[in-house]
Amino acid sequence: MSLLAPEVILQNSVEGIIQFLEEEFNNATDKTTTTLYKFWNGVSYGRYDMYEQAQAVFLAKKDNPRRLEVRPSYDSQRAGIPTIYINLPSESQGEDGIGVDEGFQDADYDDDNLVYSTNYTRRFATIYNIVIQSDNRNEVILIYHTLRAMLIPLFDHLELSGLENIKLAGRDLQIYHDITSNALFTRAISVTLSYDVTVDNIFDKQMIQNITFKGTPYLPQQFNLELDDESESI
Repeated sequence: MSLLAPEVILQNSVEGIIQFLEEEFNNATDKTTTTLYKFWNGVSYGRYDMYEQAQAVFLAKKDNPRRLEVRPSYDSQRAGIPTIYINLPSESQGEDGIGVDEGFQDADYDDDNLVYSTNYTRRFATIYNIVIQSDNRNEVILIYHTLRAMLIPLFDHLELSGLENIKLAGRDLQIYHDITSNALFTRAISVTLSYDVTVDNIFDKQMIQNITFKGTPYLPQQFNLELDDESESI
């Protein structure tokens, strides 16, 4: 059973958004039908034309040193270059069932050993930050609002991927000056969500495989346990 890693799902989703915006614009004969045009045409921020700058940010060629990229964590080598990364400011226990939620997910059947293994589930309540960073404040604002808007239609996809009860928020972040000398502007899209982690009872499976006809389970050696004299046999 594969583990669910929300940061992997979020990073893949953000990369997918950036790829979609680029391919949609490049392949469109009529640019007025594109998402970037619909979002930003006619919007200006002082002398900053948001539509023109959206093209510069999201359509930068691969050899452009300021091409927008997504990284799994802060990368000091890209300080000042438009970059998105994912971090985990907090995670806490969610609404768990009784015990360890045994039976919440169906038991798995091991064809090789002809045994069933029960599944245990824990729920987590989590906040992830999609952090946007650049030495250009207007770029950060542009990327922030574009990504946040594009995440909304992705709610169904994220739910099907196992990320539930999604809520979006945002805030500016402060970067410690001892980390970098660059003047950086940083803003985060906060994604609040819940998700389940389900694992099978591996240790129980190993003990079941070693039951003898006397009715005494043999404990695997990796537990480093020895049965006392009174419990050696039944």
